[in-house]
Amino acid sequence: QVFLATASGSFGVLLSAMGGGASLPALDPSAAAGCLGGSHRPYLFPEASKSDAEAEGEGRTKISGVAAGGREYLQTTQEPVPVEREDKSAEDGGRAPCHRIADGGREYLATPLQPHLQIDQDPSNTNAPAPSYELSRPEELVRFLREANVALVRGKFLARLIEENRVLPRRQEAETEKDAFVTDGELEEWISKQRPVIWTLSHSWESREHADPFGYQICRLKEGFEKTPALGLEMFHSAWFFYDYVCLYQFKRMENHQEDSFRKAMGNMHVLYAHECTRTISIQKAAPPNWIDLEKSIPIYYNHSGKVEPRPIKSLILNDTPYIKRGWTQAELLWSSSRAQMLFIPELNLSISGCTTDAELLDGEASNTAQRAEVPVTPEIFKQRTEELVFTHRVDLDPVIRLQAKVFHYKASSALSLSLQQLTASDVETLSAALPHYVFLQSLAVSHLELNEKAAKSLENALLEVPQLRSISFTDCAKPCPELAMAMAGVLKGRGFLHHLDLTGCCLTTAGMEALAEALKDNSVSLHELVLMDLRESGDGKALAKGVKSNTSVTMLQIYGTSLSLEAIEVLFESQLGSLGFGARYHGAAADGVWRLKDLGTQLTDAVEAVAEGMELTTSLSELDLSYCGLEDPHAQRLAKALKRNQSLRFLDLRSDQPFSEETTRELKDAWNESRPLDHLLL
Repeated sequence: QVFLATASGSFGVLLSAMGGGASLPALDPSAAAGCLGGSHRPYLFPEASKSDAEAEGEGRTKISGVAAGGREYLQTTQEPVPVEREDKSAEDGGRAPCHRIADGGREYLATPLQPHLQIDQDPSNTNAPAPSYELSRPEELVRFLREANVALVRGKFLARLIEENRVLPRRQEAETEKDAFVTDGELEEWISKQRPVIWTLSHSWESREHADPFGYQICRLKEGFEKTPALGLEMFHSAWFFYDYVCLYQFKRMENHQEDSFRKAMGNMHVLYAHECTRTISIQKAAPPNWIDLEKSIPIYYNHSGKVEPRPIKSLILNDTPYIKRGWTQAELLWSSSRAQMLFIPELNLSISGCTTDAELLDGEASNTAQRAEVPVTPEIFKQRTEELVFTHRVDLDPVIRLQAKVFHYKASSALSLSLQQLTASDVETLSAALPHYVFLQSLAVSHLELNEKAAKSLENALLEVPQLRSISFTDCAKPCPELAMAMAGVLKGRGFLHHLDLTGCCLTTAGMEALAEALKDNSVSLHELVLMDLRESGDGKALAKGVKSNTSVTMLQIYGTSLSLEAIEVLFESQLGSLGFGARYHGAAADGVWRLKDLGTQLTDAVEAVAEGMELTTSLSELDLSYCGLEDPHAQRLAKALKRNQSLRFLDLRSDQPFSEETTRELKDAWNESRPLDHLLL
């Protein structure tokens, strides 16, 4: 049997409560610079092609006078999904008899044992709006926790359960435990400190009645912290967790406040996974065979007796659907990936969503899922993907799609930066479909990507549609990738202005470099900073240097580790660059071979002579980086002579792994004293 949405409150009910009309605030363009600051209004969906009549016919309210990027928006409301089963068929399906709820002249079935089918709004007040929560400010996260009465469990309580060989209790029973939950006073203090970290758990429910019947998940969680140096056991004990089974009231909720809390939490569950002040850990691995003891009894709520009592695990309805095939867990990953950036901790292949994606606790085995962020997915693509995901009840599908659209449009309309890694060509196409929705995006950074011609073209077209984009970084594209350089050339020509472009560590090839150079020769292209460090198999740099020389807007070039001919070096000093970096100052580490000179058969002495002559002639260059380039005393002495004749340099970096002799150091200091403009000399 496949089981996802369960009577005991699994992730399968994450979106079922959206019938209350939960809304998210749309970003006011005038408040964009304030990073989501300012007032809020009901979230608006782009729907430019709908007429007023069509909108009303679909149960939507036309909003006039609201525009973004030239498009009009319609406010949407959610209707309850009618259940087609009759009462008897519900009983035959192994569910409790249904009762009927009338709404607007239509009848709906609600099943007491299946919360995902309940109408999560008061039938007498179907238009009552659910609260909306801003997804970056810590006080908004605390407001949600308070208003929905969602508990956060302490890591030290989870550790105690493990020590005592106990499984997770329901929220109802955990409230009787000593020091299990975070207090309201601690939440108030957290608003200003944002410590400790709040972790949200994305995981499978391994049975209908209990999320973690074998105790595997909480042990896995503790082990992951313990084995990861950046985290550690101490952090696990001090951390606060949202773990749905223990933090939400579970079936059967006997009191009104428990039901009210559950509905409010379900109506805005995305807040815990998409908020910038939380981190998500996904436990994707199911309990292995050596953990499974079907004869063991664990305490669960037993409906026939009406109380919590020990029941053998073999009597539970187990669910072995893989994590990656479950619709709800995939939605959680996408919500988590909507955060601004992610952190990858290689020691345990632990990927933690930051200020973006799931974090899978592993035993050290390789996992692509754990090493990369999920790319933003448009509602249209997500809807297509749901056809391959498992939904125990297909009535859950529409609420999932609707809430995914809300989260996507909210994040896309408010994000100022986006950072991703480990993207395949298919991922790049998915990203390209999403980027035009990021109307306020200023910075895009992607590392370790693969491209083909189709993906590169779609990326180029998408980047031309992001109006506020100022900084683009595509790094560590190891395979030969002329398509990337050609796409960036098209972006430069099409946009006209870009402040920063970084293609470090990419194999652009000679053809790619020539395409980039041709774009720079177009004086209508305005690019201020160009970073091309560690480029492999990308020619001798001659075409690039001529392109930079032709374009007077380029003021900074960092080119450490990239092959350059003597002619290319000479041309660069003839350009209008203000900052030129041949060294490792911005690279973060020293490495061999100045500018990969040996690739071109160039000798270091010849290269230094070309630099020295350039220093003597340039009138525009104010910063020069030659750090960790393997310079020896004769090279430094030649540069000292050139420095005395230079009239523009204000900053010179000559740091080296091997210190210069006292004589050479003295010559450099004397040259510094004679050079009027030089403010900083690093040795």
